[in-house]
Amino acid sequence: MATSEFSIPVDHPALAGHFPGNPVVPGALMLDEIVAALASSGGKAPIAIVAAKFLRPLLPGKHCSVEFSPQQEGRVQFVCRSQDQVVASGQLLVEVR
Repeated sequence: MATSEFSIPVDHPALAGHFPGNPVVPGALMLDEIVAALASSGGKAPIAIVAAKFLRPLLPGKHCSVEFSPQQEGRVQFVCRSQDQVVASGQLLVEVR
């Protein structure tokens, strides 16, 4: 199992519309960070997002850790935690050679 970390800065341009006065990190931005984290942790680059569930909002500037667990058939399970709570989980499909 590999682990990676990321944080979205409070001044990130994607936060402007999510939501004024009470910003949260958009799910698409989280997925982008999760995909990049898998690639930078030595895993294979994902070719598809099989499933993703957003369970709690991720707040800008807050630390987020991502745990990756290999599954069968070229899939990688991910779980994201922030402030000791699961904020997202899902599966990525990676190229099998």
